[in-house]
Amino acid sequence: DRGWNNNYLISYMESHDEQRQMYEAINFGNAMGSYDVKNTGTALNRLKLAAAFFFTVPGPKMIWQFGEFGYDVDINFNGRTGIKPTKWEYLDDGDRLKVKKVYRELIELRELDVFKEGSFSWAPDGNMKRINISHSSNDITIIGNFGVANATLDPNFQTTGTWYDYFTGITIEVENPNADFLLGPGQFHILSREPLATTEPDLVPFRPDRVTNLPDTGLGPGFQYYPNPTKGLLKVVFAKNSLQERTVSLLDGLGHFIQMGEVSKLGREIDLNVAGLDSGFYILQVAEGKEQTRFKILID
Repeated sequence: DRGWNNNYLISYMESHDEQRQMYEAINFGNAMGSYDVKNTGTALNRLKLAAAFFFTVPGPKMIWQFGEFGYDVDINFNGRTGIKPTKWEYLDDGDRLKVKKVYRELIELRELDVFKEGSFSWAPDGNMKRINISHSSNDITIIGNFGVANATLDPNFQTTGTWYDYFTGITIEVENPNADFLLGPGQFHILSREPLATTEPDLVPFRPDRVTNLPDTGLGPGFQYYPNPTKGLLKVVFAKNSLQERTVSLLDGLGHFIQMGEVSKLGREIDLNVAGLDSGFYILQVAEGKEQTRFKILID
């Protein structure tokens, strides 16, 4: 906004004399319906959203004391410039550790050429924000909802085709780069044209029912399989319960059977362990009653 074009400008999410994000969220956060920013879990997930739009912007970053765990101590504790408590207990909090891991993953992404040398543009105004980064090695589109209600935005994808979601592992088939994308409050996606290394699963909440432009698989809105690419467990989630028999099979690229899992009646989820399989493309075959549907899976 100020005409700075070089990527060595230091930036931070909180200045030295401001309350930390987590403190602000749990004490003054907004709410709508059942979505309440003051809820600790919700506030921690919103730190991940903010981080996705912080670390991916070019330039060195500054993080304040225990910010990667969601430091929630009042800045006026022991005086504005007084020594603040060291919250080692955060290390035993699984939800706070996930925030730290998201920070770590985003910092490691910055080593990729697309983040260091790519052409950067963004739309930072309002609750619905977008970043687009283009490079010969990859294209990145980052979208996020900083509000407290469902809302849509134009993602401005650089190309059509298959896009890969970094944290959830889902794939999205883009037919119209400017088709409105619906996001729930606090929801964000880092999408890449070429698949990136798979992260630890479940670092970022996945709610398929809150993303309306995911492709219709023929198994109902909300059916998903993730992460894709994967290298450990492949999770298959059905949109709803069913009295029909369901099986999930993994085939090699030529259609040869490798393994199968059966979903119990009224069941909705199943995990396939793909650890140890050679890297490459495989086929996920989902059968519900007499209907069969196939999807392409990439194993790292």
